[in-house]
Amino acid sequence: MRFLIRLQFILLLLSFTSFRINAQLNIQVGESFLSGKTIKEVFVCVEDHSVWAVDNQGNVYSKLISQNDFALFQPTQGHVVTGLTGFNADEMYFAAGSKMIQVIRGEEGLITLPFSGVTSINDVSVIHGNEFESYNQQLSYKDFVAIATNKDLYYLLRNDANLNFVLGTYGNTPNQPDRDWQIKQKSYANVELRYRHLTDYCGIPADHVTASWAHSGTLYDTRNPNSGVYPAEVNASVFAHRLYDPYVNSGYAARYSIWATNSGVYMKDMYVGCADIRRRLNGEVVNDLTEVRALAPIVEQGYIFAATNTGVYYTPESIFLVDQNTPRFLDFKKISSFPSNLKATSISVETDLLGLYRYTSYLYLCQKVAWVGTSSGVYKLYLTLDQEKFNNIKFGSFGVNKPMVNTDYSNPVYDICNGQSLTVLARIQEVFSNQILIKWFKDGVEIPQLLGQLRVELDQPGVYTATITALCENITFSSVPITLKTNAPEITFAYNNDIYLCIGENFPLQTKSVSGYSYRWYKDNVLINGAISNSYTPSTTGNYRVEVSSCIGSWTSSNAVKVNFSTLPPNVVAAQRIDYCVGESAVIKVDNPSNYTIKWFRNEIEQPQYAGLSEISTQIQGNYKARLLSGNCSTVALNKNVVFNAKPTTQLSTLLPQSVCAGETLSLSVPRNQGETYLWSNGQTGNEIHINQSGSYNVKVTNASGCSITSQSVSVTVRPRLLLAKPEAQQICIAGKETTELIAPDGYAKYRWNGITGLKKFTVASPGSYLLEVEDVFGCKASVEYEVKSFCKDIIIPNTFSPNGDGINDLWKVSGLENDGGAKISIYARSGELVYETTGKNPVWNGKIKNLDAPIGVYYYVIKTKISQDILKGSLLIIR
Repeated sequence: MRFLIRLQFILLLLSFTSFRINAQLNIQVGESFLSGKTIKEVFVCVEDHSVWAVDNQGNVYSKLISQNDFALFQPTQGHVVTGLTGFNADEMYFAAGSKMIQVIRGEEGLITLPFSGVTSINDVSVIHGNEFESYNQQLSYKDFVAIATNKDLYYLLRNDANLNFVLGTYGNTPNQPDRDWQIKQKSYANVELRYRHLTDYCGIPADHVTASWAHSGTLYDTRNPNSGVYPAEVNASVFAHRLYDPYVNSGYAARYSIWATNSGVYMKDMYVGCADIRRRLNGEVVNDLTEVRALAPIVEQGYIFAATNTGVYYTPESIFLVDQNTPRFLDFKKISSFPSNLKATSISVETDLLGLYRYTSYLYLCQKVAWVGTSSGVYKLYLTLDQEKFNNIKFGSFGVNKPMVNTDYSNPVYDICNGQSLTVLARIQEVFSNQILIKWFKDGVEIPQLLGQLRVELDQPGVYTATITALCENITFSSVPITLKTNAPEITFAYNNDIYLCIGENFPLQTKSVSGYSYRWYKDNVLINGAISNSYTPSTTGNYRVEVSSCIGSWTSSNAVKVNFSTLPPNVVAAQRIDYCVGESAVIKVDNPSNYTIKWFRNEIEQPQYAGLSEISTQIQGNYKARLLSGNCSTVALNKNVVFNAKPTTQLSTLLPQSVCAGETLSLSVPRNQGETYLWSNGQTGNEIHINQSGSYNVKVTNASGCSITSQSVSVTVRPRLLLAKPEAQQICIAGKETTELIAPDGYAKYRWNGITGLKKFTVASPGSYLLEVEDVFGCKASVEYEVKSFCKDIIIPNTFSPNGDGINDLWKVSGLENDGGAKISIYARSGELVYETTGKNPVWNGKIKNLDAPIGVYYYVIKTKISQDILKGSLLIIR
């Protein structure tokens, strides 16, 4: 835990409590586009979020925010595009050989650089000027396009048709013919420009220097790379930085140079001069780098993404520690859900500009989406922060107008006097106030009227906290607690509202004497001249109070007390209540703060056993009063009448049934009397209850006097519910005059079949539903239905036979008519002629017509039987 403390005028700045945090950033791989195309570069315009891609054939594709997919960009057809940039879809720029293509609202225009020796445009990038001042006054507050060529770096002002010469002065730029300018980073917050610089840097030869246009126009020279350690070719670079105190723009807290080569990612702390260079992703071919920024209004975080030949890597935690001014050389983590067989070639972050300071080096960017160009299309990444990983960071960047009274900066404490307040300012730039939501709490309860306020006035004692939510990332920080104590003076003025004194009696009024306190006394709200000590003795009747001050300009008043001179005060005898129950003890007391002599009386008769007691206990009813005596003063306290009431009587009948069947209820009751209330052991009220659960039951009866009695308990048993299993359906055949026997389960006292009392078994001769009701020895009942269905054997009719005398299938015989002697079968030839007819239980045709063999062929049968309500018809075939 660390705290950074800085005095800014009279403002005390508390910093953050921070812990090491892992996996702050989460990545989700989203949609893919342009599948199968090898993408060389992907780029997102800041102003309209349009996404652009260039494939390895030099074709350009665009996707507007309103479109679901990329489309071929027609204005650049016929050109081999090697690089692109733009402000929005209506203002784009493309590098193509030695020319630059400018497309304004769909209209193509070619811009040729009229400078000697320019043979190729290597790349182009927009630089957003916004409202900020540049070190190059010609570019102050202006947007322009940087044009990197084989010779020099040129610029084209936005809305200006004239090309301009060299973009600026870059340190010790050598005077050589061709400096071979490259653009290695095109993010909104940082444009990285690289040029040939064949000199020693930190004593080590370098073939190029990268100049970072850190959005404000400030240039930082770095050697990229060290030829003695790693290859010279730099594919991409990022200059990461953040402010030490963004509230007052107090300079950079960290400057971090990061670059990519064919053998990994390299990092260098720019505050350490010629410091060691660290390498990450050793052996990886890293094609592109970019930085994602987050939480700038509260505590800026930075995450590095690397597009490599084997996928996309990123730093899951910020490269900037919350509470330190040096960057961290973090390890990279591979996005495991990204297709492992794809080469990532380019990465660009979709950016919303939510706010900015007067220096362009510090921005509030909302960056939640990244686009990755690969060897097979474009992929979309969704970026979110993990709230849990930020829960241990306590926001403490507050300005206050009073010094702390303790030394614990994680829990600062402040004192205020009455009528004063503490001004607390959350040190967040006003320009970002609409991008954060701040809530204030007192003792854990939100203060609605302070919602959204960066500056608050606190004038009540308590523990105040705030929560600050970055609306873009939806991450909330809790603040350190700010404890506010009122420095009110200690007043010990514990007197009764009325004090009664005899004439001439001295009774000093006083409060605690504390060194450094001031005192002043009032009578009837009028200041008493000269009464400036902690004590004052009144001499006349009046209302007296004292005011005490512990700090200049603030007075705290005591309660007023009335001092009455002449007689002792009339007093009141107090009891716990008027009515008591027989057997209870009544406690009676009288206030006696001045320890007067006390005598007690019941029904006007003195009770000497209670003499001198301020509180007595009794079980005898009557009228009680007390007399207070002091010197020549005495008074009789107002009396108190105490009554003892009888308790109610009640009982539950023991003649009630001891058991009931499941689903039935049992009523328990006691006599109902006027003014009584009833509370049963199961929580029910009323003099009668209905129960359906086993248990022991009693009732508490309370009368109008508050006296109560609890009855004896009655035990009730609820018998379990009788359960009858649903029997399987049975079948009978009426045609066969069948019967079946229904059998009930054993163990019941009574059986009823369709309402008729019977035995366990019941014989039926027809289909239908039969209701069985049973009753056990306790009178509990249950029922179930038996189902009997009609069923007969199937009628089987052959469709062919061969009456050739071989003993196999010589007869046509119908089965299933055995129980129907009246069945009739008729057989017809194809001409409709009746050729055979028979009746009986065993109908057979031998294939003869009038004792002659019937010809081979198809015949038709008609069968009428009682077993089937329908006439059965069909065809049969004679074969021989």
